[in-house]
Amino acid sequence: MSDRDGEKAGPEGNGDGREGADAPLEPPAHARIDVLYRVFAVKKAMPPLETLLKRLTGGNPYNPPEGGYVFPPGAGMRRLQDALGASPDYFVMGYHREEAPTLWEELAAAYPAEAPGFDDDDHLIVRNANLCVVIRAQLVNPEDNMYLETLCHLADAFRDLQRGVVWDVRMGRIWGEREWADVMQAPLSPLSHVQVERSGEGPERILRTRGLVKFGSPELEVKGGPAHLEREIEGMLLDAAHAAMRGDIFEPDEAIEVHGARLRAVAVEHDEQGAVRRLRLVDDPGPEAEHVDPERGMQQGFKALQAAREAIEGKRWEWQW
Repeated sequence: MSDRDGEKAGPEGNGDGREGADAPLEPPAHARIDVLYRVFAVKKAMPPLETLLKRLTGGNPYNPPEGGYVFPPGAGMRRLQDALGASPDYFVMGYHREEAPTLWEELAAAYPAEAPGFDDDDHLIVRNANLCVVIRAQLVNPEDNMYLETLCHLADAFRDLQRGVVWDVRMGRIWGEREWADVMQAPLSPLSHVQVERSGEGPERILRTRGLVKFGSPELEVKGGPAHLEREIEGMLLDAAHAAMRGDIFEPDEAIEVHGARLRAVAVEHDEQGAVRRLRLVDDPGPEAEHVDPERGMQQGFKALQAAREAIEGKRWEWQW
């Protein structure tokens, strides 16, 4: 999305993506939330609805310590119905391996690469999983982010009751028990829904988001960043995730300003229907340029990020890969 002159101001946080990421989110001006959780669990039988509701309400370990409830008793079912009912395409379904072997095949393809924080118990759960609970919801123009929080709590309840691990398919992350507890402490933080992946080396090094698709935005990437600026580049991408969760969707050929540098978002990947799946940030050659080469680079953007870092740290770094 752009304003009328085609330029959008980029995030200017503290450079590591944490300040903006942990800030409370306002309701999105417009957004699309596309959530797909798979909870792989050892226990084979789905829990009774009464047991699930009890865990979400009075038995919820994330109820405020000073009193109160995330899901008030007597109204917990209504909150769950509101969140799922807001989706034109939703389901919560349990599958056994013999019923849906593809789910286990896809897990095997993603594991262990997408499970960097697993401990021994988490690995045992994956190896012995008998049940996969699939939670799918697509929310268009949600009234607020409470619906997203509700889906996190629903996944957590199944994880806890069935002794499982949570796979956020859109984010590409399989959360172990210890890591998932951090997610549940801040279920509306972008850090709980979007990660930054790395690939390649030197000038071919790419930092790329994974998870913006959950909020209706193409993924964003930066190519060729200096090694000593990876923290700043990651912070910039996570700030973009925070903007996407507020409903600020990035579009092809959009101009973005980051620490005074003008950047352009250039499409580098499309899906089968022609929709843009991935955008690369490069230096903006100006509004008169009709076509921008995705290999143009982001040298002015890197200099702006380095200047912002020097303003904080008070020292100059050598340019290095």
